[in-house]
Amino acid sequence: MKYKNIFADVSILIAALLWGSSYFFFKNILNSMNSYSFLLLRFSLTFLLMTVILLILKKNMFQHFASGALLGCIFAFTNLIQIIGLSLTDASNSGFFTGLFVVFTPIIAFIINKKSIQRNEILATIISIIGLWIFTGGFITFNMGDLLSLISGAMYASYFFVASHAIKKKANPLVLNQQVFLTSTIIIAIASLMTGSSFQIEKVYNFWFQWLYIVVFVTILPFFFIIWAQEHTTPVKTSFILSLEMIFAALFAWTIGNEAITNSKIIGGSFFFLSVLLSQNISFRSHRKSNAL
Repeated sequence: MKYKNIFADVSILIAALLWGSSYFFFKNILNSMNSYSFLLLRFSLTFLLMTVILLILKKNMFQHFASGALLGCIFAFTNLIQIIGLSLTDASNSGFFTGLFVVFTPIIAFIINKKSIQRNEILATIISIIGLWIFTGGFITFNMGDLLSLISGAMYASYFFVASHAIKKKANPLVLNQQVFLTSTIIIAIASLMTGSSFQIEKVYNFWFQWLYIVVFVTILPFFFIIWAQEHTTPVKTSFILSLEMIFAALFAWTIGNEAITNSKIIGGSFFFLSVLLSQNISFRSHRKSNAL
């Protein structure tokens, strides 16, 4: 069981690494495509590929559909709210408030599980907030865009708990992911029509390699790792490990994108690493106590 816990944490770390590697590709595509078209193509292509995989594996695609649809709704609206929020505020503000999912996760855990928040969790959360502030540059003003970004962060945190609940009910991670992206595709398509956004499908052919990478390595694999890992880890630990995504993004931007890496990125990233180490200490103590019982 201990090895499964370690493997689950490593899987989430790989997901953070893959997400961090995506910004270089996202930047290229979003320069010639609106956000709604990007999300719609990403989710629909992922759904189609997942459907093919499930057909090959002969899996029942309608099992636990309610859980998959609920996850899909949370995921879709998290992305939509984040997009709207980003359009109304600065990128640094949006990044800061969305990144506060590391704060909401232990709070939601306290509300749902009725368990007191451990001191190490509080310390890890505070350290993570400090790191996030330094890394993104914090914020000076607070507006509607910031509020929407904050709501997006809270919804992102709730996603982990719904996924954890579904997996503990023995939901199939592959089927769950397919249902998530089916629901997300439908919601994003409706939102795109309601806002009058043009659908720029012709842009796919210009970036076919980037889209292949985004669908397989930035969407299917990371979300499978995260959902599968919930059987062997906790949503709180998941959020702390995933906060390292920003560090990986900065490293990829520095090595591949030739962007400068600043002292604030190094210092803020160090705080992130420290918070993750504290979250691992929390897990170790909990595991040791359970063995003692």
